[in-house]
Amino acid sequence: MVKIMNRTEQNRTEQNRTEQNRTEQNCVICGHESFFLKSVNSFNVSKCGACGLEFILPMPTEECLREFYSEYADIRALHEVTKRNAYRNLDFLKKEHSINQTSNILDYGCGNNMFIDVCRQNSFSNSFGYDPYINRVNDEKRINCNHANENKWDVISLWGVLEHLTSPIEHLFTLKKLLSEDGLIVLTTIYIEGKIPFQYKPPEHTLYFTKQSLKELANYCELKIINFDEYKMEQNSNVYLSILLRTMPDEYKKLIAHNMPDYVEVPTNEIRLVLKAKS
Repeated sequence: MVKIMNRTEQNRTEQNRTEQNRTEQNCVICGHESFFLKSVNSFNVSKCGACGLEFILPMPTEECLREFYSEYADIRALHEVTKRNAYRNLDFLKKEHSINQTSNILDYGCGNNMFIDVCRQNSFSNSFGYDPYINRVNDEKRINCNHANENKWDVISLWGVLEHLTSPIEHLFTLKKLLSEDGLIVLTTIYIEGKIPFQYKPPEHTLYFTKQSLKELANYCELKIINFDEYKMEQNSNVYLSILLRTMPDEYKKLIAHNMPDYVEVPTNEIRLVLKAKS
């Protein structure tokens, strides 16, 4: 039976990747030879010579990730910012992909479950969140892996999740099998060929994508890309300014003021994809 794996099963799968003829030196998506790029936070970053994917070698262990996420917090993701962008993401799906209040929605890697909170506030009653790093299901909007596997989903979302994974093929291929007949996978992830600079942040981010690497990933998982566009979001203007000025010495930052509104639409270093199973 096709199912979302729990963390122990995922770890075992990652250890057995040799059956896919991929070695530690090869790209985790297309399997071609990679080369060393740089070291960051005691992790090595490698780059595929074929599809251009940049990835961590070796990948962080399960123990490393569990320890990291036990204290994880993103200071850029303020509550109001997360909420505003959840509304934007839902509006995109409603307007561009005709999902409605009867659609079954699974938010994979849901974190604080804000996207599902917004879905429920808009009467999408068949929407649920699942996060492999949150074992305790304490409300009816968050489900465990068994519940996720017992359903077919019209939409499976991964908002800013793909770049955190250590086995992207296994995850996407598994999720594809849980889609309804015309179901969609929608995701945002780091895009290193865009105009906005990005930072290497292992072990938080393990994968850094090019357009070709995303095409390879979709093709390997028997998915077709039906939407590919650079992702914009709303951000608190003070946070946005601090990001713009992050390389400036503190004594100069204090001299800069702005008259932007509290929240502004900004470009990001992410891409938005909508995927559908090949017929």
